[in-house]
Amino acid sequence: MPQSHAIPKNSAGFSRRALGAVMASALVLAGCGGGGSGWWPSWGAPEEPSIEPEGGYAVAYGDPRPLAPKMDDMVVEPVTGGIIVRVSGVMPSQDYWDADLVKAAGDNPVNGVYRLDFRAWPPLDAAQAPIGGANTRQITAGIFLSDGDLEGVGRISVRSLGNELSRSR
Repeated sequence: MPQSHAIPKNSAGFSRRALGAVMASALVLAGCGGGGSGWWPSWGAPEEPSIEPEGGYAVAYGDPRPLAPKMDDMVVEPVTGGIIVRVSGVMPSQDYWDADLVKAAGDNPVNGVYRLDFRAWPPLDAAQAPIGGANTRQITAGIFLSDGDLEGVGRISVRSLGNELSRSR
């Protein structure tokens, strides 16, 4: 009689190899489920509620930063392809931040004048902001204006809260 190489079976009638394959498959499949965090999309899951209005949020016009208190100096430097306008001023205290030159609201240029605003955030706690020396309170901002931006422009004007400076071409 030929010798038989039978695979041992457990009490339920499964071979050990078959039982191992079933258990491994169950573990793999268990890792794939779970509310959309697996590999497959969670079909029919409820969408997250949104507070965004239909059509999206309106974009506010202009820059929210206030005008800087004042300017002390304005420089216009010709560079390849346009000019760089730079202004600086000594603020009433330290901790002014995010200074910038931005295009003034409305049409620009108007009657040959290109208008810019000198804007900066004031200190978060003005009452606690240190004063310090003038050199510690100076802020500077600049902007590049291309030759295309300057078409038809004869003068650049920069406005702060306390004054306005301009330069003609």
